[in-house]
Amino acid sequence: MSHPTPPRFHTLDRERCIEILAHNHVGRIAYAWQNHVDIEPLHYVYRDGWLYGRTSHGAKLETTGTS
Repeated sequence: MSHPTPPRFHTLDRERCIEILAHNHVGRIAYAWQNHVDIEPLHYVYRDGWLYGRTSHGAKLETTGTS
């Protein structure tokens, strides 16, 4: 039985962050509510130095109280 490789973490510089944001269009948002943690996909576009996110009414907004 093979063991999964543990994740490796390192600091990204600004240029690499922008490259990753520009190349992808789905991220993840994590939030905790009482004793439950949830991770949800979040669609976005990075353009001209701005990050635009899109969501709809549902569990994320209701739980975080931003609806």
